[in-house]
Amino acid sequence: MNRRFIFGFVIAALLVNLAIGAQIFWSSSTATKDARDVEDPNVQLFADVLEKVRKEYVDGKELTYQQLVYASLKGMVKKLDPHSEFLDASSYQRLQDDTEGQFGGLGLVVAMKVVTSPLSRRWMTRRAFAREFCRATAS
Repeated sequence: MNRRFIFGFVIAALLVNLAIGAQIFWSSSTATKDARDVEDPNVQLFADVLEKVRKEYVDGKELTYQQLVYASLKGMVKKLDPHSEFLDASSYQRLQDDTEGQFGGLGLVVAMKVVTSPLSRRWMTRRAFAREFCRATAS
């Protein structure tokens, strides 16, 4: 009987401990979520202004959320310095194509060859010149 009483008491203590721990966990996770929402009111302000523009601006129905967000991002990045610019996906792809150096549709390879020194007279045979030229262009 004494063992059953101790065993029951330990089980009851463990269940009470589990209930208290679960209560603390749920209350802390809810408090963390609420603190995160209140922590940065600027994001909430941005969302409120975005909704107000969409609903109450004269031509707001013609604007998409993407246009409004991209315009605000462009303004935000432009405020950093005169050399920064926000690029959407298509503008970024055009920039990559322009700066990559490949030209499509021509089928050409453009390379610059520089003459560093003239060949000596003994190399001036046609075969030697062709062999030297092919070796220079291969590298």
